[in-house]
Amino acid sequence: GLCVSTNGRNLPRNVDALVNAGVTHVTVTVNAVDAAVGKDMYAFIRYNQQVYTGEEAANILIRCQDEGIRGLKEHGLIVKINTVVVPGVNMDHVPAIAKKAAAWGADLMNCMTLIPVADTAFAHLRPPTPEEIHGLRVEMVRRLVE
Repeated sequence: GLCVSTNGRNLPRNVDALVNAGVTHVTVTVNAVDAAVGKDMYAFIRYNQQVYTGEEAANILIRCQDEGIRGLKEHGLIVKINTVVVPGVNMDHVPAIAKKAAAWGADLMNCMTLIPVADTAFAHLRPPTPEEIHGLRVEMVRRLVE
């Protein structure tokens, strides 16, 4: 089957199109499920031809991800959640994302380490250690089976 990867911003309006195109797997990058965390993950989003920032931007993206993922699962698609783990920003929030992923009925969840890139907002941050990622994965499994 076909696979699509997205941040989910336009997912709600495209669920039917994805299903009709024969997509069977969708990967959605979800880095926050709370706008207080999301505002520090996303500098801005462009939505309906407007630019939003801060908690307003995060709330829009979170709402789109929630609606879109629920729509995908209603159609029986396989949904994988990817989360970029950023120490000091969303690392402590990953268990809440895992809990939400379980509530959505997500089929898989993957924690990816931040790769600091020069001249980007997170260039000065360290990536999570292998031990931190392992601990998060153990916690995710615990949340998914609760």
